[in-house]
Amino acid sequence: MSETEIPRHLGDYELSHLRGQSDDCLSFDANQVSVGRKVNLTLLNPESKDPDSIDNFQAMVRVKAGVHQVH
Repeated sequence: MSETEIPRHLGDYELSHLRGQSDDCLSFDANQVSVGRKVNLTLLNPESKDPDSIDNFQAMVRVKAGVHQVH
C-alpha cells in the first residue's frame, strides 16, 4: 500500500505514519483523538492475498489483547 493510499483519519484515530507492514497487517503510529492518546493501530492489510489472513489477524488480536502493560 503506498503512502498516498493511506487514509489520514480512521474513525476516532488520526494516523501519523506507517511503522511496518507484513503480508497480513499494516501497523501505524496514531493518535486517538477523543482522548489525546498515542497508540499503535494495526489493521488488516487490504492487499493481502492469503485466504487465511482474516483468521491470522483475529488470532494476533486475541494474543495482543491478552498482553497487559504497566504504565
